[in-house]
Amino acid sequence: MKIYFNSIFYGLYLALLSGCCSFDETIYEYHPAGPVVDKPLADNCYVMPVMDIRPLAQRDVSTNINDDLYVSYIPLWPYSKSELNPLMKYDYFHLDLQDMFQILISKDLRSSGIFQNVKPVRFDENSEKPVFGYVIKLWITEAVWNRYLTTYGLMFVGTMLWDFGFPVSYGSVSMEFEAELIDAQTKNVIAKEKIRGETSCTEFSFYQMDYTPSVAEVKLCEIFPKLTSQLRAFVLKNISERK
Repeated sequence: MKIYFNSIFYGLYLALLSGCCSFDETIYEYHPAGPVVDKPLADNCYVMPVMDIRPLAQRDVSTNINDDLYVSYIPLWPYSKSELNPLMKYDYFHLDLQDMFQILISKDLRSSGIFQNVKPVRFDENSEKPVFGYVIKLWITEAVWNRYLTTYGLMFVGTMLWDFGFPVSYGSVSMEFEAELIDAQTKNVIAKEKIRGETSCTEFSFYQMDYTPSVAEVKLCEIFPKLTSQLRAFVLKNISERK
């Protein structure tokens, strides 16, 4: 009987946690900032397909991320560090990181008002090719969840603390990409820039439920406005200097 009531209590506890952390995608839908200029400074901007040149470990989809021999079986082992793909579970960027990054960057530059037209370029015959205006090339060099898994030095017994509200892991999520601004007509590179954003990331057990994205994906979404504001400043500065 005691086991029966304990099971009911545990089930209600998890249900309460899941209700408190239900994920609302609309909160993280990207809404670009407004124009940064009164009128466009240039006619066309072509955003080329994004290249993902991250290390393999940052691109793989990891499994069993809580299975770690050190924190589970070595007494007093404080934590275990791993570098994971932030999009390891449920793909909030519904297609893939490269495609959606290109789409969102194009959306933000269009909203900035710097260009009359902003056009994402695709690798197909029907896609418009850059002729006049500016080209932006992007390379993703980093998108990583720096995750510090902990059982508080209690080995596998410490995992029980996760169910009582103790964090599963600490760490951060960061993203970095390289941007090139190119003259579409001459093909000359006008300027290059490295752009980076980072935020802290604390993970709780209810973030691992099947119907929600991992906390790392949510944090990646939070970083994006920081990245676009830096890209806007880079583009605006270099185009203004050519006027």
